[in-house]
Amino acid sequence: MARRAGYGGSVQWATFTIAGVTEWEINAEGEALDSTGMDSAGVAAYIPGITRWSGRVAGKWDSTDTNSLRHGAPPAITPGSTATVNLYVVGATDTSDYVCTVVYVTGWRTTVSLEGIVTWEMTFQGSGALTYPTVS
Repeated sequence: MARRAGYGGSVQWATFTIAGVTEWEINAEGEALDSTGMDSAGVAAYIPGITRWSGRVAGKWDSTDTNSLRHGAPPAITPGSTATVNLYVVGATDTSDYVCTVVYVTGWRTTVSLEGIVTWEMTFQGSGALTYPTVS
């Protein structure tokens, strides 16, 4: 089994890579609709329903990131904004290991601590088909 270290991952928002990312996650789920009837012989039966996904990206503030997160300028990423996002497992050069989806930003949080580094977290809701990498 080939394992992957997370330190090579990255997040591409539209046409640029977000600086300072420390982690990302995708949460995919699907509904199981109860189709049990009196003719089911006392055994529950289900059919697939709607699928959906959401996720988050978190990182450490990088003041040199002029594309996405910069203070003092209109940022490209704000609640309500949308883009095609590529979430890479290994790095933006390995196109066999990424998840791609259109997302809508649902939340943004910046944390500033007296004894720590400034961090941020973005949450999003996926829209349309979620594209997984092709495993060869």
